[in-house]
Amino acid sequence: MNTFEFFVGLHLLHIILKHTDNLSKTLQMTKMSAAEGQKLADMTVTAFQSLRSEDIFKLFWQKQVEQANQIGIGEPVLPRKRKAPKRFEVGSSEGVTPSSAENHYKVIYFEAIDTVIACIRGRFHQDGFQMYFKLEQLLINSDLDIVVINEVCTFYGTDLDRDLLLTQLHLFRTNYPIEENKSVYNIIKTVQGMSVAERAMFAEMIKVVCLIAVIPATNAVSERSFSAMRRIKTYLRSTMSQERLNHIMMLHIHKELTDNLDLNYVGNINEFRTKSDYRKAKFPTF
Repeated sequence: MNTFEFFVGLHLLHIILKHTDNLSKTLQMTKMSAAEGQKLADMTVTAFQSLRSEDIFKLFWQKQVEQANQIGIGEPVLPRKRKAPKRFEVGSSEGVTPSSAENHYKVIYFEAIDTVIACIRGRFHQDGFQMYFKLEQLLINSDLDIVVINEVCTFYGTDLDRDLLLTQLHLFRTNYPIEENKSVYNIIKTVQGMSVAERAMFAEMIKVVCLIAVIPATNAVSERSFSAMRRIKTYLRSTMSQERLNHIMMLHIHKELTDNLDLNYVGNINEFRTKSDYRKAKFPTF
């Protein structure tokens, strides 16, 4: 741990993780959409690309050398030159080796940045994710993109009626303010507030809404459920029935809705309270 290699690697890891951790925390929002997630990922990639330059690396290198000397780690040195096994050798020329310690760590620095950029792009630019992104664009864009509509209807085949979907999207934009429906979450809330007749009028558009609703933009919601299960069903409460576990996890995962419940309107709350002396002491009378 007192080597210069470990010291530089630790600081490089800190630079990378502070950006990826910020992106990861933001993507865990329950109201995150695919379009917003892709935009945040592209912003993070742009930040990493700004770090991938000769000038930024020189500043990084000078800072690491100065800090290493201050704490007595010592000067950076090149690693021992090693010869590759013959089975990996191609041709008769000698392998390329860095001429200085700075060039050696420059290769490591750029390789680390490139790896992170490639991983983020690979996650948010998949073919399936792009189709999910286009579904959202149908709903939140103020202008109807015929090309996107054709691609979506071609992908889903007979599940969507192209002409009817185009008509209903135009009808939705005409009757519902686009300023209040700039996000998928707000559109879903608008659809939930529609009457039965209104839902019948927007049947094809609601199919698109359902396709988006059943596919989360990230897997943070499902991972959060597993984390909640370990906190609720502990080793001391391992005999809990499956029905009770489902009910408690539902209350815990959707705690923002649970906190807003008016207990005066919850049925049989007083009957629940009178079942035991512990509940009488724990819960007030409603």
